[in-house]
Amino acid sequence: MVDRISTSLAQQLGINAILYQQTQVSQTQQQISLGKRILTPSDDPAGSVQVLNLNQSISNIEYAKNRLSLSDGTLQGVTNSLQRVRELAVQGFNSTNSATDKESIAQEMFQRLDEILALANTKVANGDYLYAGFNGSAASGQFAYQGDQGQRLIQIGENRTVADNNSGAEIFFNLQDKNGNAEDMFSTLYGLATDLATNKPAAEEITLTMGNLPADGETVTINGVTY
Repeated sequence: MVDRISTSLAQQLGINAILYQQTQVSQTQQQISLGKRILTPSDDPAGSVQVLNLNQSISNIEYAKNRLSLSDGTLQGVTNSLQRVRELAVQGFNSTNSATDKESIAQEMFQRLDEILALANTKVANGDYLYAGFNGSAASGQFAYQGDQGQRLIQIGENRTVADNNSGAEIFFNLQDKNGNAEDMFSTLYGLATDLATNKPAAEEITLTMGNLPADGETVTINGVTY
């Protein structure tokens, strides 16, 4: 049995085919215009999932990049301040300086210390501390780290993460002097500025003349410090 297609049905099928082709052309134009193959999830469900994952990775990479860039600029500022402190120390502990000269130089040291503390308390856009925050000031000479030892890892790929920063404790507090003794940057700079302000000679410049050396167990006080 052969069915005959009416003229009106044939016309409708033709119109539908034309409309479909117009839709396809329109979609292709949109893809070209936007530079995207997938316009809606229904175009390619599996591909849409991959696109979402890639977009999340790109977003995380930008976030990490911004934080690391801010950290880099901040630490460069700390380095510049430390370099200036070094110059002031060389200048200040020169024996030709008067006590008034040393006091003046020490005041700039205290200012540099406040600068470094402010840099250590740098915040990111959302208000979080870049290095988890520090408490203290050059006026009190007491400094404390308010954060933890954690390091945040950001997912930037299916099997890849990157740290967005270092712990503030690692950068500013968990330091060692030349003898391996624990120290922190703030207290060290505060002590240096205080020694200069009180006209105390640098440790390397102290010369002792003693008639009798202290016996074992005895103490001796030098410039207010008991040994």
